Amino acid sequence: MGVIKEFFTGKSDNYSKAIKGLKKVKENFEGFVIAFPDVTPDEIMLIKDKWETLPDKISRGVKIMALNFKSNFKSIFTLYKPQAYIVPHSHKKEYEFGRIIKGSVTNKLTGKTYHENDEYKFSPNELHYLYSKNGSIVYSILTEKGDYKLKALPKKVLNKLESAS
Repeated sequence: MGVIKEFFTGKSDNYSKAIKGLKKVKENFEGFVIAFPDVTPDEIMLIKDKWETLPDKISRGVKIMALNFKSNFKSIFTLYKPQAYIVPHSHKKEYEFGRIIKGSVTNKLTGKTYHENDEYKFSPNELHYLYSKNGSIVYSILTEKGDYKLKALPKKVLNKLESAS
């Protein structure tokens, strides 16, 4: 907000409006970055409420939409087309909690298949390699809290998914 202070000498009504406007822009545009350092130096910027296709270097047939993100909490939808996968990876500090919304995914490293409504949890540094034979949609949370409990998705979030997929 340092730039705003350059234009306004005091905390006037216009100053407050400018700050409020910038916060709204940040809220609507803010994204987060996923890095795959072991695979490629590429990073993927995810923008809230917008589907992004992951690069071929790290996946095949996968799109991700960021829903909510803070420094210690990120929620995303992952859309797997048939025969889609994300290369084996782990998260340094974060747990990944997931719920299968539609279809199924298999962790190719363990052979465990998760079906519709099943949940999974991967610990920090736990390598996982999710693959979907027939296509699927997964809701995921990335957080440093190992005891996080997935909650039911609000109807407005499910509606967003229906209109976007």
